[in-house]
Amino acid sequence: MTDNAELKGLMDEATGLTWHPISAKRLADILRAGVAATPPYPREGTDFDKDAALIVAAVNELPRLLADSEALAAEREKVARMREALKRAEEFIQNGVEYGYIRMPDTNSGDSAPQALPAIRAALRPEADHD
Repeated sequence: MTDNAELKGLMDEATGLTWHPISAKRLADILRAGVAATPPYPREGTDFDKDAALIVAAVNELPRLLADSEALAAEREKVARMREALKRAEEFIQNGVEYGYIRMPDTNSGDSAPQALPAIRAALRPEADHD
């Protein structure tokens, strides 16, 4: 039978996001012991082996999910820095043209400069505004 200290240790591990591999069979045994000692007793048809296997599979996914979450946060930070750089470039070009420091070539000259400002503004529009 599982004692309270062992159950507390398992809870500490789960809530602290540190996981020491446990087999589904061992977890099923712990679930059976914990439920058998705590009324109401399990409903008929309770499948501890299946429940334990699902729990172990879910917990084993935690490190990957946390890594994915950290990678996503890093990408969002990178996008925020790029947006800030684009805003500064937009302001620089706009002010340069407005105050006469930058002279844009004709749109039919073949130069890509006239498309720079519209491209920056399109990139800065909220995602919902894009096609």
